[in-house]
Amino acid sequence: MKTTIKTTVMGTVILEYSRKGRWVHREFWSPIHGGYVRQIDANHPGYLGRQVCKGLHLEGTTLSCGEGQSLETVIRREWGKD
Repeated sequence: MKTTIKTTVMGTVILEYSRKGRWVHREFWSPIHGGYVRQIDANHPGYLGRQVCKGLHLEGTTLSCGEGQSLETVIRREWGKD
């Protein structure tokens, strides 16, 4: 399957892709008025999510989404960067 990136009705962004034969589902959130991008998962919901860094890594320079900026655009820009 191909990679999909989409915005949900709740304003989160879902990134789905295949890695090493396994399907990966990642969900991202950021405050409406701008702030750090966070990854939501079962252990880290919403604002408790882990901060995401450049290239969508979990370590490095923290990624942010500005006020009025589309989170989906930020995720698309960072997807595939190393």
